[in-house]
Amino acid sequence: MESESTKTASYLSFTLAGERFAIHVDYVVKILEMTSFTKIPQGPPYLLGVTNLTGSVLPVIDTYLKFGFKTDKKGENAIIIVLNVNFNGKSTVVGITADVANEVFEATAADMQEYPSVGNKYKADYIEGVIARKKRFILILNVEKLFGEDELNDFVETTL
Repeated sequence: MESESTKTASYLSFTLAGERFAIHVDYVVKILEMTSFTKIPQGPPYLLGVTNLTGSVLPVIDTYLKFGFKTDKKGENAIIIVLNVNFNGKSTVVGITADVANEVFEATAADMQEYPSVGNKYKADYIEGVIARKKRFILILNVEKLFGEDELNDFVETTL
C-alpha cells in the first residue's frame, strides 16, 4: 500500500509572466485558445469577462491582475485553462489565463516543499507548495483557495 508521501499526483504546469505554476489535473477541464469576452459591468478588475463554453457561460480571470503581475508582459499566444472548482458543494467552471501550458508531470507529496511565509511576493494561502523540477521551482496552486468564497460567489451571481 502506498503511503501519502509516495503516492503520485499529476499536475499541469503553465507559465505566467515568466513564473512557473502548476495545478492538480483533477481540476483541469480543458485548455482553450484565447478568445473574445463579454465584459461584465462592475465586475472585479481581474474578471476579463465571460465567454461561451459549449453553450455555457464561462467567467475568465486575468491571472496577471489576480496575481499582481505587470500586464505589459502578457504573452501573445495566451491560453485559457478551464477549471472545475467546488463551491458551496456545487461544481463551478471558471477560466484562468496563462501564457503557455508546459507539461503534465507527476510528483509525490515528498517532492513538495512548504512555501515560505516570509519574503514572498505571492499570497501564500493559495500556494500549496513548491516543487523543484528541471532546475526550476514550480509553485503549486491550491485551486480551492485560489478564489475566495466571496469571489466565487460574485462570479456566480455576476454571470447568471
